[in-house]
Formats: sequence, C-alpha cells, structure tokens
Amino acid sequence: MSGKHVRGIILIMVLLGGCSTRTQESGPPASAEVAKSLPDRLESSADLRSSDGRLHVNNRFNDGGGTMADYTVTFDWADGGEQRQRVRESAKDSQGWVESIGVLKTSAGPVYVVVAEGRWAMTEYTIHLYAYRIKEGAKELEPVEGFFPAIPGTSEDGCAIRWEHWRTRGPEIFPRPFEVRIDEKHHCLRVWVLPKAALDIHPSARDMANGRVLTLSLRGDKLVCPDFGEADEEAITKACDMHRM
Repeated sequence: MSGKHVRGIILIMVLLGGCSTRTQESGPPASAEVAKSLPDRLESSADLRSSDGRLHVNNRFNDGGGTMADYTVTFDWADGGEQRQRVRESAKDSQGWVESIGVLKTSAGPVYVVVAEGRWAMTEYTIHLYAYRIKEGAKELEPVEGFFPAIPGTSEDGCAIRWEHWRTRGPEIFPRPFEVRIDEKHHCLRVWVLPKAALDIHPSARDMANGRVLTLSLRGDKLVCPDFGEADEEAITKACDMHRM
C-alpha cells in the first residue's frame, strides 16, 4: 500500500471520527489538519545523490541477524579535485540508513542535510538529522555547528538532531512518530511529530492525535523554528517516551 493510500485512509478515519477543526491560530493543529498535510511514505533506496550531484550515499544492509539492524553507509564526494570517501557502520558509529539528502544554500556555501533512521533494538529507533559542508581540502565532511535550532533532540553544538523513540517494528510502517521531509524549493525542513503513531502495524485515526507539524526555515546561515511552542515540545517529548508502547 502506497503512502498516498495510507494517508487517504487515515484522513477518512479522522474526518469520520468527528475530530476538532480548530485552526492552527486557535491552538494545536487538529488531527484532520495534520492528516491532510501528511506526506507520502518515503521509499527506501540503497543509493541517494544530492540535487547538485556533489554528495553520494550508498546504504548497505548486512544481514547479521539479531535485533539490531546492521548497516554500512558510504559517503562519497569530491573536494580540492580529490575523490573522498567516508564509511560509517551502525554498530561502531551509530549510523542509520540514510533516507534523504537535501541541499540548502547559504552565504557560506551549500549545507547538506542528511536524514537517517536507525534501529537499535526490536522496537527502538532513531531519526537522526545531520548538517554537513564540503570544504575544499578538508578530507572529511564538515559538521555545521549551530545550524539546527535549539529544540528537544538538538545536539549541544547544533550540528545534529537525534530523536530516539519506540515504535512497531517494520520498514513499511507509516506514519512513524517522526516524518522528516526536506523542501529545497522553499528552503526548509518539515517535521511531522506524531506521538500516537506506529503503536501497531495498522494505520488508524489515533496516529494523528496530538500531532504537530514543525517548519524549520532557513534564515541567514541556519535553520530557525520561530513558532515552536509548548505544544510542540510536549509532542516531541511524548513521541520519545519509551513507555508509549
């Protein structure tokens, strides 16, 4: 079942359930509004390339058994006329499967936003966002400090966000507690935070309950989320609650 079909099913469930139709200005987005805006499910891909062609990522699944997924992720890029490569592993480097790459242009040069999902136990997952620059002669992808706004999950240096959460196991589960989409055209990230999602294998109207949609917009050389409030913080906290399962 495609993400579009799942989204339609959820929206019908929400509307039939008689959920509130309050607008965002009058309080937290109603379940129906969150369902309407829900993106399609991301299709898993072993190979991804940035829109400018400079950064290539290869995901490889190593079927070693056990409850923890075993990935090897290879980053390839060129700087200073030299081809570079960085290999990261799930077990050694806590590297998840890269599901999307976006390029956000700043005055200091393009920033490459990488979104990855890792599984560390039967139902323990993370959504991890990284910000990198390709610096000539650096021989490494350079983390961009202070790029992400100070919201729950952001690292102290502001170059990454990590949301650890518990959900039903499986690559086909949609929606997940965190759905992140990169919008290069509008220079932003959109994050759907769904504290009630993925509690079981089947989508339901409950998935949208207390959901929030965050927009992290590029302002100058960093992302900001000026409308972030208590309801957004509460949604992230609940989505990351290990007891929610």
